[in-house]
Amino acid sequence: MAERLSRQEMGERIDSDPDYEGVIDPAFYQERAIFYGGLRIARRVGNIVKDSLPIKGAPSPHILDIAAGTGIVARHLSSLGYDIEATDASQSFLAYLNEQDPTIPTAVGDMNGRLPYGDGSFDGLVTSWANRFITDVDHFTRSAHGLLKPDGFFFWPIAIAETHLWQKRATTLIEFPNIIDSLDRAGFEQIESKKVPSEYKLLHPGSAIPEVVLVAKK
Repeated sequence: MAERLSRQEMGERIDSDPDYEGVIDPAFYQERAIFYGGLRIARRVGNIVKDSLPIKGAPSPHILDIAAGTGIVARHLSSLGYDIEATDASQSFLAYLNEQDPTIPTAVGDMNGRLPYGDGSFDGLVTSWANRFITDVDHFTRSAHGLLKPDGFFFWPIAIAETHLWQKRATTLIEFPNIIDSLDRAGFEQIESKKVPSEYKLLHPGSAIPEVVLVAKK
């Protein structure tokens, strides 16, 4: 049976071992993600996606959620009418996602490797609260650029609260200007920083709400 730790114990365990999160019971992980603002992140990302990539009729824009976890963001975007696929390194998390919404296609994939999709497959990409798993930022941004169709968008929430975990894995210094530079090197032509309204951040200490959502257009 998977461990059932308190939120504080889980946070301390993840701080000391970034790999630990991958073996957490998916249902408990989702409970924790919602406690730390997961639904608010999903709504904020959804609003930005609607602004940049509106649904104008059939077919709906095709979006991939990278490192989707239990699918909080993917399921929200699907509820808005987007054609969503989800990938994650954890088969158990994807199985849990499909239990809640069997209409979302899923595939196991490593965000630090080659994801199981062809170049130019998607109108949009999103990854939320998974930055701490990225090792090579330049590889990740190049992969994102390749997966997009021309004029496609990459929606990338950046939370300061996550950077100390991200830096434990990353091969380069994780600072906001470096992230922007990586997107530019990957070939993205337009990069905007969408600030998160203050009401999204008024939660509690330890909130995972991002400070900005980067919107990069191919």
